[in-house]
Amino acid sequence: MEQTMIKTENVSKRFGSFALQDIHFELPAGYICGLIGENGVGKTTLLNILAGLYEYDGTISIQEKEYRTNQMELQQDIVFDNSEKHIGKTYIAMIEGRISGKCTGCCN
Repeated sequence: MEQTMIKTENVSKRFGSFALQDIHFELPAGYICGLIGENGVGKTTLLNILAGLYEYDGTISIQEKEYRTNQMELQQDIVFDNSEKHIGKTYIAMIEGRISGKCTGCCN
């Protein structure tokens, strides 16, 4: 049985008039996923939620563990790089079914 790396159910976040609403997806272990969309549709907001930078409504599971109750443990394996040297290349790296703290050379 294939392990699910990231699963979201009904994930939502509101900032004033902007709303990220009812996001559902499953990312199996070993897969690479890209977020594509126009400016302002919530790609970075979703990544900020997954990185633990924003509170949210809904449920997120990482490595089949509920994110809120295991956040400190799970964040040990998350890298979120939104630095100026990677402008336009925000990412969370996953290698070999684990969320990896290293992402060297993948954004050149």
